[in-house]
Amino acid sequence: MTSSTLRLGLLLSLALSSLSLGCGGDDAPPVGVDGGHDAGADAGSDVDAGADVDAGADVDSGSEVDAGTDAGAPDAGPVISCTGAGDSTFPSFARSCTLATDCAVVEHQLNCCGTLVALGVRADAQSAFDASEAVCRGMYPSCRCPALTTAADDGTVADGVHPVRVDCLAGLCTSTYTAGSGDVCVPGAAACGAGLSCCYPCGIPGCENRCEPTCAPGTPGCSGGCFLRP
Repeated sequence: MTSSTLRLGLLLSLALSSLSLGCGGDDAPPVGVDGGHDAGADAGSDVDAGADVDAGADVDSGSEVDAGTDAGAPDAGPVISCTGAGDSTFPSFARSCTLATDCAVVEHQLNCCGTLVALGVRADAQSAFDASEAVCRGMYPSCRCPALTTAADDGTVADGVHPVRVDCLAGLCTSTYTAGSGDVCVPGAAACGAGLSCCYPCGIPGCENRCEPTCAPGTPGCSGGCFLRP
């Protein structure tokens, strides 16, 4: 074998050895495989933070709904304090109306002497008034004093002639001791109710004066609020 052949064989042997060393990484794991697995697994363990859902136990604060039971408590009703003094308290009642038939007359006691006032209220409020009035009268002590004359909403007082009645005036139930339409009256006396005049309804002697709707001035046949009869 020539020297040239020996050198060629030696170079070939060295080249194969270098190639084997350059590819010797077959036994090493792929770069980043283990690291990527560990990092992903470790980071995933952070899901433990989901335990914060325990904070949902705050739903217990819903027990505050118990406070709502107070709102459902029965109404104590109107405040009533009947002492006859200036600090007496009595509820007011509905008075709105369209016709006199919407109304009723009730009597409220003002003091321990038994003085009464006649009031006009809506007919559908009368039962509520009666219940409150019963409580009020039970509070007064027994007093030795005379009761004053009963007055009405319009300032008229019981005269022993006309019974108390109620009108719907300006949209409010209003009590009065004046005579109503068609009632007997005395000329010259303020005996007829609002909007009424004491008129002589006949053209002959012997009739009684009666309260009639007041006629408008200037209306033919109207004189002093009454129509003249022949």
